[in-house]
Amino acid sequence: MVSRALEDVPHQLLAIGVKKIEHRSYGSPSDHDRAHGLDVTSLKLRLMQFFSAGSRDLPGAWAQ
Repeated sequence: MVSRALEDVPHQLLAIGVKKIEHRSYGSPSDHDRAHGLDVTSLKLRLMQFFSAGSRDLPGAWAQ
């Protein structure tokens, strides 16, 4: 719905969620988060990369 609402506005979307691979022996919930890239370190890296790319692709939109 967000992308549809922004059809006429240059924007980027970062989808974050569980991958379509199955982890049967991942251990703790923290291990599960890390295996799917949903731990704090992985999320921070993905967001930093996303916003860095955004600042190049959408001038002024992600200015620091």
